[in-house]
Order: sequence, then structure tokens, then C-alpha cells
Amino acid sequence: MEERKVQLAHFILAALGEAEVNATIEEQQGLATGRTPMMCAGKLPRTADNTHFLRLLQARGAEVDRRGNKGRTTLSLASECSPFDAVHLLVLHGADPGSSDSQGRMSLAYAARCRHSAVVKTLCSASQEPERSMSATPNPTNHHRAQGKCPGVGSYLTG
Repeated sequence: MEERKVQLAHFILAALGEAEVNATIEEQQGLATGRTPMMCAGKLPRTADNTHFLRLLQARGAEVDRRGNKGRTTLSLASECSPFDAVHLLVLHGADPGSSDSQGRMSLAYAARCRHSAVVKTLCSASQEPERSMSATPNPTNHHRAQGKCPGVGSYLTG
């Protein structure tokens, strides 16, 4: 990420104050989304960008499990479109892999539908561990096989 973008992000967050990191973006392209800056950061496609902004917002007190208008969380959004590192970071910071959105879908369903096998394995592993603690070093091969711990997911990943 460019240094001036990082400086700009720090400046904006400092100017807004901590209360605003959980404010919702009420309208985006004419649609009411109810998304927070954390949710928007979770959807950034580049690993360096989304993990940096997620850490920055987390340090400012952003709520990791805050829900948008459709019940989606940052983890749910990141599981659908982001690299493994963002999902791993969210789980490490307490994101609940077992929470469902307003349609009853968990983050795991979004990751499986998009065939993000490393993300599926991470979410399965986190769902099986009550304390949701994972290794500090992201490595998708250290986690349980998705098919063994999350029945029915394997067909999404292999078929």
C-alpha cells in the first residue's frame, strides 16, 4: 500500500474520532447497506490493503461482529471475496464464524460457494474450537480438512 494512502487513512480516522469507526454508511449507489468502515475494509480485494485497514480500524475500536442491514458481518463479507489473511485476522480478533445473517447463511457458506478452500478450512477449524484461538501465523495447511470437520462442504470445493 502506498505510504500516502496509509497517512491519509490515519489522518481521517484521527479527525473522525473513535465513535465514528462504527458508524454505518447508510447509502451506497442508492442502496441502504448499513455497512461500517470495517465491513468495507473486509471487502477490499488486495491482501495488503484489507489487512492493513482491518488492523487500523481494530486498533481504533471498530466492532468486529457489527452487522449491516442484511445481517452480514465483516467476516461474512470477507469470506466471500477476500484473501485468506483477512479472514484469519478477523477470526484472531474475535469474529464469530458461527453467526448467521438474516437469511441464515454463515460465513462458511459464502466461502464454500466461492470455492475459497483455505478460508473454508480456517472457518471450519475456528468453528470447532470453543475459544477460537488459532496460530498467530496464517497457514491454511495447519487447519483441519474441511470435508472432515464440516460435512457437506467438500462438494463445493471439489465439484
